[in-house]
Parts: sequence; structure tokens; C-alpha cells
Amino acid sequence: MTYTKIQFIAYEIDTFPVETAPIYDGKKNVSTASGTVELPCFKQDTVYKGLPNASSDVKARCSLMRDAVLAAKKSSKVNKSASCLKVFMAPEFYFRGDKGAYPIDAYMEAIAALRDTISGREWNHWLFLFGSLLVIIIDDNSSSKEVQNIVFIHEGGVNSDSGSRIVVKEFMSGIDFLKKYNLVKTVGGSDALSYNAVNQLYTSGVHHPTAGKKKGFIFKSWSENRGSGKEQQQYNYDGLGIFNMGGITFGVEVCLDHLLKRLRQSPPARNNSHVQVQLIPSAGMSIQDQSVVACTNGYVFNTDGHNRSDAKKVTSACSGKSTNARLSATLNVVDTIPLHGGAKKGVFKKCFQDGRVGAPNLKVYEAQNAPATLTRTGFSKPYK
Repeated sequence: MTYTKIQFIAYEIDTFPVETAPIYDGKKNVSTASGTVELPCFKQDTVYKGLPNASSDVKARCSLMRDAVLAAKKSSKVNKSASCLKVFMAPEFYFRGDKGAYPIDAYMEAIAALRDTISGREWNHWLFLFGSLLVIIIDDNSSSKEVQNIVFIHEGGVNSDSGSRIVVKEFMSGIDFLKKYNLVKTVGGSDALSYNAVNQLYTSGVHHPTAGKKKGFIFKSWSENRGSGKEQQQYNYDGLGIFNMGGITFGVEVCLDHLLKRLRQSPPARNNSHVQVQLIPSAGMSIQDQSVVACTNGYVFNTDGHNRSDAKKVTSACSGKSTNARLSATLNVVDTIPLHGGAKKGVFKKCFQDGRVGAPNLKVYEAQNAPATLTRTGFSKPYK
């Protein structure tokens, strides 16, 4: 199918943990870089919002996701033409549960439910990026668990693996997981210790094996995984960042991967297509001009877990090592649709924060001309 139009639809929702009010807990001896000191301590539990049973949590979030995609389909501002590809995207950390990550069986349950939601023919000419799913790959009861942050993408109207892709986040940010202890400043400016008493996944207990490495699930050295063609997917589930769906070449970077120029480090190999649409699901990131690799007249689209989104056209692509992309202003928003009120309000509040950075909604951007395919030839400059 050759698309002449493309339209972006953002599922804006707050996917950050919830902080309770600090409670003074006396003074304690605390080890710091300067040695052991006595500091005032505050118990301030920060929690991953969710249901205690992983399967129940998955079902609740999939129910909310279904409401969101149905609301998008009903919008009068969504281009219904078969010549327009509709791209729906949720933010990073949409699926993680109250422990910070799911066991593998809950992850597989989520993948199956999401695929079933949009497998009917009425979803032809849609592409869905369902945010990211946190999954515990190895849990051997040690102090450190291997956790992957995985983005699931699926082509509407396809009820099989042929319509699926996954992209694995490469770099773990310091805010991806909770911290057990934090040195903080009191109102008066003096040091204090804030600690979390809730038993959850903390940064110190997470092993993230893809940091600085990749090749799907085969991890090699940094240098072996940077360079022309190294991000081009060979298999649907190999975890790399560039793939083709619906005749369009997509590039995906999850949050910190975008800031650190994951895709710009690995331009297309000769005779491969340049990225036409760059997708950035995130939680605490915005579009970075210096990291954009989409071709001229292509697009970059970000949906962030701070309940926000952005979509821009590339007016001039990056070139060589030092010339960054130039971008348009944000594309016009033609519809904003409130979500998860009424009977679903209770389900929503069990899984996500309510009101910290606004209520959840869909943002529908104006349909744009689809970018033309651009193949890297022997005479084009690679970027880095």
C-alpha cells in the first residue's frame, strides 16, 4: 500500500510514579562522599502506580488503551481514507505495574491483548505504538534483576506476528526506576536524607544489559554496534530501531536513546531507505534537533509521559557529522479528546496519576503529506 497522507495521534497520559508527603523520621548516621554524617531523615514513599496483581494490572491498562484507540477512531478529525496512515502512539512506561516491571507471563498477556484489540479489518491503515512495557527477563532471587524496557508496535488489521515489531530501549536513565535513598535539601538549604520504605524495583537493583550495547538480544561492544545499517531490523523481534511498515521506513528511539543519538550513530547502509518518520515514546524527553535523522519532508513525533506530545516536519535533514536537522513549528492540532472519565475513572486512578500534569487526553494532529522514500546511494553522506 502506498500512502499519500500520514496523521499522528498522541495518547497523552502521566506515566510517572507517585510521591507521598514526607514524614520526619528523626536523625540517622548516613554515609556520604564526605564520610559518615548525622542527617535528619524523612520517609517519603514514591510508588509505581498500579494493581498488586500483574495480570489484573495488564487487563486494566489494556482496557484503558482500548478506550483510547476507540476514541481516536471515532474522531471526526481523523482522516478515514485508506490512503492515509494513522499513527497512534502512547508514552514510555505505560505498562509497568506496581512493582516497576512485569514478570514475563504478564508481558506476554499484554502483547496478546493489544494485538487482539486492533486485529480487525476496521483497523487497516493504522499503526500503533503502545508505549513501553517493562519486563523482568531474569529473576534469580538475587539482589539484581535483569529488566528490559520494550516498545511494542503493531500494524492494525493484522492478527499475527507479521504485523508486530519490538524496539528495546538501549540506555537506562537515572529516572527510569525509583531510588531507595536520596540526599535532598530542606527548606533552609541544609542536607537531609529522603528514603523510600516500599518494597519495589529500585535503580540499584536493576541490571540493564543493553546499556551501550545492542544487536537485538545479542550484546556486543559499542564499536561493533555503531555504523551504517547497524539499526536496521532483520527480524520482527530483534529489538533494533529501524523498520519498514506500510511502505514507510520508521525509526524509534525511547527517551534517553534519542538524547544520546542512538539512530544518528547508525545511518542506513547503502541502498537502504532513510528514516521517513521518527517516533520518540518517552517520559521526560522532548524532540532534540541534533538527534533527528528523518529525511527532508519526513516527520518526528514524540509522546511523553508528562502528559504531552509534539509533532514536527523536517524541513532540512541532518548531513554529515555536524549539520543538524531543521524542523518546522509544531503541526496543527485539530482535535483534543478527554479520556477515562465516567465509569472508567476508578480504573484509571488505580493505574495512573490523576491531575499532576493535567487530565489524560488524545491529541489529533492535522494529516500531512506522506514523505517520499529516499534511498541512500553511494554518493550520499552518512551522518553520525
